[in-house]
Amino acid sequence: MATVFDSHFAASAFPGLLQQFGEAIVYRARLGGSREILAIIEREPPAIFDAAGNTVIPKFVVRVNNSCRSGISSNEIDTGGDHVSFVRKIGEVIPKTYSVGQVLSQSGGVLRFTVM
Repeated sequence: MATVFDSHFAASAFPGLLQQFGEAIVYRARLGGSREILAIIEREPPAIFDAAGNTVIPKFVVRVNNSCRSGISSNEIDTGGDHVSFVRKIGEVIPKTYSVGQVLSQSGGVLRFTVM
């Protein structure tokens, strides 16, 4: 059950953050179809640990609306099968395509995942 904070954050705070700091990416589902959405991309993120305790160093951590309309729903994301395309560095023009890695969290209307 979502808290009041989660509900308010999903309704107004995260959309505001996306407006201010988001950049357009393309989400490509493994089963077909693609759509352009806004995302906040963390470049050169710190290492994380997988379920077995191994260190994983993702290339990027991406935050999007947890929504099948304005972002990516946690119910539809297919780790290892879906892809996202965006520029590797700010200022570049040609986007690169990356595989969706591990889902890190899903709260406050935000889906956070790694990109490999």
